[in-house]
Amino acid sequence: MDKFSASYRFYEQGAPYPGMCLRCGAGSKLWDLGRNIPGTNMGAYYCDGCLVELATFTGMASKEAHEGTVSKLTTALETANAQLAVAPSLVKELTHNVQSLLSEFVLNLASSASPSKPVQPKGDQADAGDTGGVVEEPGESIKGSAKATKPSAKSSK
Repeated sequence: MDKFSASYRFYEQGAPYPGMCLRCGAGSKLWDLGRNIPGTNMGAYYCDGCLVELATFTGMASKEAHEGTVSKLTTALETANAQLAVAPSLVKELTHNVQSLLSEFVLNLASSASPSKPVQPKGDQADAGDTGGVVEEPGESIKGSAKATKPSAKSSK
């Protein structure tokens, strides 16, 4: 027997001896898969239910389940293709909106009132800048405050 040709036989109402499913014992709708039970000359029969269960267990799907999955995937593919067809117009609209916002920003920035000459700090302030540090300037002390004294070399032991 060629390895690609199959000799399956279907028995609607009973099969030759033993005439029942090897797994569940059913006596109708039996399939002979072309093999014999080892050590005997009897055919090995399986019913429709056991073959479907075996096929499902091994990862196969029924025709109805396959058609349902194919229809769902076809619908999802059509939806994705429709969204993909709309994408270039959405990108064009987004580009236009971004360019409009940028041009409005530049126009608003150009039309805002600005001084004719920038104000420059003079003297020590120009060099110091705003460092965020506290600068103490000489002047009168606040009433009631104590003078800070430097520790002398004699007092540190």
